[in-house]
Amino acid sequence: MPTPTEKTTATPKSLGAGITVKTGNSVVRVSDPKAAAIKEKAPARPGIRPGYAGTAEPASAPDVLDFEQTDIVMMNLPEDEFRQHIVDALKQLDDLGLNRDRGESRAQAYLDMVTWDAKNRQTYTNDNTGNTSSCGMFIRDVWWLCGARGTNLMDAPYVSGIITDLIALESKAKNSFNSKTFHPVPGDVIYLYKDIPLFEKDGSPKLGKNGKQLHEYKQHIFTIIAIDKTITDENGVATVRNGDGSLATDIAFTSVDGGQSDGMGHDGNGKSGVNWGCQGTKTVVRKMKLNQGHFPNLANGWPFLDGTLGRPLNTWLSIYKAKDHFTAPLIKPIRKSRDAATTTHASGEAEESHPETQHASVEDKRSDMDIFVAENQGRSMADLLVTLSSLSYAELKDIRDWYANPSNPKHEKFGPRPRVAMDAVLHKGEGDGSAWILSEAKSAGISPNEHSDQYRLLADKLGIHPESSGNIA
Repeated sequence: MPTPTEKTTATPKSLGAGITVKTGNSVVRVSDPKAAAIKEKAPARPGIRPGYAGTAEPASAPDVLDFEQTDIVMMNLPEDEFRQHIVDALKQLDDLGLNRDRGESRAQAYLDMVTWDAKNRQTYTNDNTGNTSSCGMFIRDVWWLCGARGTNLMDAPYVSGIITDLIALESKAKNSFNSKTFHPVPGDVIYLYKDIPLFEKDGSPKLGKNGKQLHEYKQHIFTIIAIDKTITDENGVATVRNGDGSLATDIAFTSVDGGQSDGMGHDGNGKSGVNWGCQGTKTVVRKMKLNQGHFPNLANGWPFLDGTLGRPLNTWLSIYKAKDHFTAPLIKPIRKSRDAATTTHASGEAEESHPETQHASVEDKRSDMDIFVAENQGRSMADLLVTLSSLSYAELKDIRDWYANPSNPKHEKFGPRPRVAMDAVLHKGEGDGSAWILSEAKSAGISPNEHSDQYRLLADKLGIHPESSGNIA
């Protein structure tokens, strides 16, 4: 007769670890299947990089950025989880760019996140012009990874007009808002836009071949990942308070943006001294000045803390209202390595934590600086100031100091004009305290009478205005 089964006591915890039970002449191992599943997580499934319908390409640089397939369909998620997946994806994607001094794999990972077909990618690979600014491309690829499908923007090869198509993805997501109703949350998208009519030196409209006035369009689009204070509705008015309950005087929006400066360095063909002015991704902190806890008129421009205005806030997209477009399973970006974290502040200056010397010798750096000055010194003052402003403060300071260094064999080879422009950018917004730069401009032959356009641009950059200062003749 078989021996009766021996009694045993087992708690859920002990069962989870597994126990041995004698039953008859046999010994049986009993385990909790749920605990086993926790211990032996299924291996990650490889995901594909952003593309379009019918493509399935793996990561180009898995040592820097890889992709993992999930079964999560974001349109089915509650709002907080939906938004968190977008924020988590963006946090994996900062500090990528085309500056090859910081690694070819890093550049290929960047191209994975701002292009989606072979022709499009080839165009972007070594182009450092404004034509390849990537702010809209970057958001498109993040949305694609998060499962957005069903439009030409998501399902077809690249065509121009990306920002327009992003805004048009879902009409319900485009909020009508004013200073009283502006209350974005992480995951939402902000579009800044400014239309600048162009004029001739004599003040007359600058006309195109069709006889119509020419315009310059300044635009940028980005996704918020964090806000440092809570925005609440108080009696129908968006209100911002500090942690102690007092009305806030400012608020900071953190985002991860495409279209950011990636510094100066080599391209993929070995050419040095290339300024990657808008071919990178960075974490950006934009601070906004408030009026006693309330937003000012944002249509006038982004109100910086120093009282100056940036580009007007044109569009606010509430991303969860577009959730029905996120129909494909989420593909998670997985960051494997980083050169360094870089944060750009509203002033446009960047804090770089990586030592540049690990990428290039001092001689190579100085050669790149010389090439940069030589290639850009002949620009109009307006273009020169824009180009210089695309560099981080540290990069521009190094170039300025080397150009002005008497030990430099090419010391001020092109005269003092490039140095004066660099000083204006380095001291932007300082007001009357930077009037010495205007004196330097006069010494450089930039007269307020004979070269009033250049002189005015320098004064505007410094924050010196005729109504508040006697420094402009």
